Amino acid sequence: MSILLPDYRFCPYCATPISDRIEEGRTRQYCKHCDRKFFPAAGNAVAGVAVRNHRVLMVQRNREPYVGTWMFPAGFVEYGEDLLEALPREFKEETGLSISNAKLIDIMQSRDDLRSPGHFVTFYEVDAKGKIANNDLEENRRIDWFSIMRPPEIGFRTHRSIMATLQAKMKEMPDLSSCAFFGVDLQNCFGHKKGGLYVKGSEKIIPACNRLIESAAYWAKLTIFSLDWHPADSNHFKKWPPHGIANTWDSQFLRSLIVPDYSEIVRKATKKDEDGYDPFEGKSDSSETTDKILKKHGIKSVVFFGIATDYCVKAGVLSAVKNGYRTYIVTDASAAVNVNPGDDIKAINEMIDAGAIPITVEEVLAWTR
Repeated sequence: MSILLPDYRFCPYCATPISDRIEEGRTRQYCKHCDRKFFPAAGNAVAGVAVRNHRVLMVQRNREPYVGTWMFPAGFVEYGEDLLEALPREFKEETGLSISNAKLIDIMQSRDDLRSPGHFVTFYEVDAKGKIANNDLEENRRIDWFSIMRPPEIGFRTHRSIMATLQAKMKEMPDLSSCAFFGVDLQNCFGHKKGGLYVKGSEKIIPACNRLIESAAYWAKLTIFSLDWHPADSNHFKKWPPHGIANTWDSQFLRSLIVPDYSEIVRKATKKDEDGYDPFEGKSDSSETTDKILKKHGIKSVVFFGIATDYCVKAGVLSAVKNGYRTYIVTDASAAVNVNPGDDIKAINEMIDAGAIPITVEEVLAWTR
């Protein structure tokens, strides 16, 4: 969508009727009396991108264009304003929130807004504070925070582009000197067809898990694994078939899994009344908790994979987020029970909404290429 010619009828300097002439192959507006040229002028808009705990604030449009879709709080710059005056005014009008620490993200040209064809939108990262208030019901239906990795439908292309930039940034390589790779319950009971609680198809993720573990051996700070380690009389077996009983074949690592000698191992559900879904409930042979082990090694980010996406992997991811770790879930190196169809997708969405970052094996391996 191109910038439109200025809609002048009379010269703003001498009031002479405006004329057209061809210059350099283009139609130019000019004044015959004072010979001034009038070039196309693009409008300007500003948008504030407020991010909190991997979530971003968005408003739902209540008018065209793109009614019903979502966007970052934004608006046009008024006459007499500069960009950094318009930004807090528009953000406050849209959300009721005050902003500070505006930092330039990008300047993009809009090509899908007929209200001001070809205008420029300047996007700023901002800190927002206060209580959300929808002060403009004609303009906005709703205001809400969304996971960067699972945003709502966004209408304007420029806003979609900025969201894609935020998502790409989320998947950037963490500081590998403080990164742990966490293999969850990759043991016979879940991953072998003769296991006590075999998860259908879980053996197919082992090659992907091994690629992660081999890669981690070269550049990650820590490799850590969890194991179910139930007593034979566990109350957990009132809910599930007996599995992962301590010191049996069922509780051992899968034979095809790479387990480096230097890895940390935590065992969970060691008591009769423990379900042991959460790897953060596990302890090492020296009775160190998972969180203590991670902190001892100076871990800031954790990459999760294993069995099962909709139970123990999910529990570990949610605890890692809660405990302040930058948390990744490798979606194609995890397998789900899927008691109900779609439980895996539901679990992944729950992890994303909590602040976890979904990533693939190839995206992880690309960190060091």
